[in-house]
Amino acid sequence: MRTLVAAAVLCAAAPASAQDAAQAHPWMKEKPGAWYRMKTSMQGMEMYMDTGLKETGADFYILVMQTHMMGNAQPATESRIEIKAAEAQKPVGEEEVEVDGTKHACDIYEIQGARSWVVRDGKFKGQVLRMETANMKMAVKKLGEETVRVKDREFACIVVDSEAEAAGQKNATKMWFAAYAMGTVKMETSASKMELVDFGDDWSKRPAVPAGEAKPDPKPDPKPDPAPADDAKAKAKAAKLIDEANALVKDATPMFKDVAAGMDPLPAGTTQLKELLKTAETCEKKLYDAQLKYELAKRDAEDPKKIGDRIKSIDRLLGKMQGYIQTIKGKLK
Repeated sequence: MRTLVAAAVLCAAAPASAQDAAQAHPWMKEKPGAWYRMKTSMQGMEMYMDTGLKETGADFYILVMQTHMMGNAQPATESRIEIKAAEAQKPVGEEEVEVDGTKHACDIYEIQGARSWVVRDGKFKGQVLRMETANMKMAVKKLGEETVRVKDREFACIVVDSEAEAAGQKNATKMWFAAYAMGTVKMETSASKMELVDFGDDWSKRPAVPAGEAKPDPKPDPKPDPAPADDAKAKAKAAKLIDEANALVKDATPMFKDVAAGMDPLPAGTTQLKELLKTAETCEKKLYDAQLKYELAKRDAEDPKKIGDRIKSIDRLLGKMQGYIQTIKGKLK
């Protein structure tokens, strides 16, 4: 996610015990075999991510995840999430924050240099309205509610419009959150869109990725080689995409390191966990976008093999980050 902060709607109160946390966590309310499919679209390319529940226990669950890109299914990965109770973090202050003409009473939390304003009560309880670090500022511009229908199911969503600023650049994001296993139903930025498109109760019976949306590389066209000018234009476009992807990876790298360092041990406080989750989801989106840009550039790149290696490397990083995200969510209610 390009300096984008996904301000997730999470309950601020910590469960009283690990057992309570397990009973409260959305994945623990699903039956093994349940799965959800998210689609990410950017610059004409589409990627699908399937996440399913393989197994549950008294204080853990195991998720399986599989990515589909350019018509190719990547190997499925598994992640075991241990569920433990989190201790509530005490606020350092309080302040009213105005969003779109409405004032919200917020508690202020300060953790490891990050200062956050979190709605204290009401229907938006737990929502981060502002966040500031040494390098980034985020502010929610609008809050709302909307029902989103996917297949035969309706999701009652909290809708959050936010803007983040870092390194002199501003980026707007709109997200739809609902009380279900995946949390996010939709997310839109100026460059990409992610949305829930399918779900079911049997992982082994998932439908194929929709035909005509995520296709493998086409067979060589028996047409004459492109004119030099056209070839130069294609290479210039590929170079631009690669530069954009490199920038996203550069942005994601310190985030990845921060999240990895924060996993062992995980923070005890609920607010600390929320901040770690936001960083992890931001990193995940940046890596997704970088991977898509590399895919778009690979055919016309100066060194397609090198770009292919980068795509595989990002796929491995995404697998780890998805495991981190589910582990953090497993500790949150």
